[in-house]
Amino acid sequence: MEISLTTDLKLLRDAHELTSEIEEEILDQYPNIDKTLIHYEPEHKVFLLIAVPLHVSGDSPPDEKSRLSEHFGEASFFAIITKDSSNKTVHIKDYLKNPFKDLERKKGVKAAELLAEYGVDQVMSPVQFDGKGAGYALEAMQIEVVPTASRTLERLIADLKEEKNPEGGHEASVRKDERFKYNEKFLEFIKAFSKIGADSRIFPKTCHTCGRVYGSFPEYIHNTEPTAHCLEQYGNAADASFTMQYRNCRCGSTLTIALTKEVYPLLDRFWEMLGRESKETGKPLREVVAEFREQCNKVRN
Repeated sequence: MEISLTTDLKLLRDAHELTSEIEEEILDQYPNIDKTLIHYEPEHKVFLLIAVPLHVSGDSPPDEKSRLSEHFGEASFFAIITKDSSNKTVHIKDYLKNPFKDLERKKGVKAAELLAEYGVDQVMSPVQFDGKGAGYALEAMQIEVVPTASRTLERLIADLKEEKNPEGGHEASVRKDERFKYNEKFLEFIKAFSKIGADSRIFPKTCHTCGRVYGSFPEYIHNTEPTAHCLEQYGNAADASFTMQYRNCRCGSTLTIALTKEVYPLLDRFWEMLGRESKETGKPLREVVAEFREQCNKVRN
């Protein structure tokens, strides 16, 4: 038996517990059923209220130029942003002053409670809250924490406005650096690589050494360095070919992504294209791969 359901539960743990209870009840009432498979997805909210922690120096008022705070509880203000997926509009609704930033203890928990009272759905932050009191508090209040690589409020708002997929994924487009000469054969595949960021099985991706979070594939590409062998094609594993991508986080740790045709449908064509380019130009395949990597780095999503 296969079931699809929509739930308003925000926490993955709670949704998993719900599906486990449903599965147990089905098997209890219908013992002849051998297996149940339950797919669940969160209820899509058209209108979101997003809080962004800001660092503001001295008595200066917050504005779009303000930098995002890397210390949630010590944030001077929280920008309250409204995002309407129905018409793809993003607005700053308010700047909420943080009265708890100077507390010695539980400042993050108090700030989380403040945002819950305000009705916030999400917190967008450049740092993770794993293992911190604020993180536990936000989770308990079912406020989702969304990682972002944006460093200013202005950049974050621009990124939100550029999102094309109302389900929260990023229907990526690519903008070429006009000062750079591109191999036009690569562009289709670069654009397809950009869309990998919409796959929740891969992103957000976290460096387990330094904790940096990469929210999308383009963000990952532009903020990491390729290793000497950045892309390696492997033979069939469980009847499925795959490609490993290796890049270095800024902390020096090597990060890996396994690309299959399920994640990157153009995978076979991608390697065929690189092979043809190698044959037509007389360049070694590894050199063609390096050229593709360089052109990926020149494109902005």
